[in-house]
Amino acid sequence: MEIGSCNFMAALRLLLCCFCWQLGAAVDTITSSQYIKDPEDVVSAGNKFKLGFFSPGNSTNRYVGIWYNNISVTTPVWIANRNKPLNDSSGIMTISEDGNLIVLDGRKEILWSSNVSNGVSNSSAQLTDDGNVILRGGEIGNSLWQSFQEPSDTFMPKMRLTANRRTGKKTQITSWKSPSDPSVGSFSSGIEPSSIPEVFVWNDSRPFWRSGPWNGQAFIGIPEMNSVYLNGYNLVQDGDGNFSLSVGLATESYITNFALSYDGRFGEMYWDSANGIKELAKDRPAVSTITSMLNSEIVDLPPPKKPAFVERQSSVDTESITQNQKINSINNVTISDLNGR
Repeated sequence: MEIGSCNFMAALRLLLCCFCWQLGAAVDTITSSQYIKDPEDVVSAGNKFKLGFFSPGNSTNRYVGIWYNNISVTTPVWIANRNKPLNDSSGIMTISEDGNLIVLDGRKEILWSSNVSNGVSNSSAQLTDDGNVILRGGEIGNSLWQSFQEPSDTFMPKMRLTANRRTGKKTQITSWKSPSDPSVGSFSSGIEPSSIPEVFVWNDSRPFWRSGPWNGQAFIGIPEMNSVYLNGYNLVQDGDGNFSLSVGLATESYITNFALSYDGRFGEMYWDSANGIKELAKDRPAVSTITSMLNSEIVDLPPPKKPAFVERQSSVDTESITQNQKINSINNVTISDLNGR
């Protein structure tokens, strides 16, 4: 009887261990058997980002996106089905039979796919603490696709904006159509791979703003980059005409990115988890200079109320801003506003 009891307890412990392992694997990972249904989500290992279903602004449509887990307002930095929203809560994100990460509606119609042609059947998608979703496959988990390669409207630390001078192919961020509609809008931003590369904002195909050429340390059209250069901006090129722009944070306590708004404004999203919002430009990481590029100045604003990030419906009349004016958004959120040249 004792032997039977011991065998039973051993089997029970093994079963519980397997069950707990499966739960642990599902925390930041999606597989064909461990998918998410609206309103479920997955959270990155360090609890920094969340991947799940949300509705923007005043919209009732449902989207699958990534946002900061520790900021009270849902501020998406990437959206999967931005051009094909769900009109109800029947959505599912899972791995398809051919190994792609997909979003399905209630009728099992594919609304979005990672669209990898060389997918594998045992692939999985992991949400990282950088805010990146990486689709991996094979026994050694090779990267097949990642969301950083297909950004939405937000440029994130450790993301790369790329361009090829010979082919003209670019990785760009693209604006929302409106504050409640995240489908691709009129504005885009990326590297113009001329002989001396620089960053452009385009309105459709027309240049709306440019940063000035890169001199090896900064964009010369942004004087403040040299005075508050705390973060590590890096623009590199190889012998094949490829250019790559990235930014690294000076400290991990910063939560920051910059986004291209539906009306063509580059706006900084900034939160210092250790000390709260920094009001003065000299106290901010250098990302703040990127958001002041168009005016070549920083607009001081009142101390923000939580949540720290500007909501998509926030709006500032750029025509009325002067150098010494102090303005704030609907939420009293600190933003640095830009005008196109």
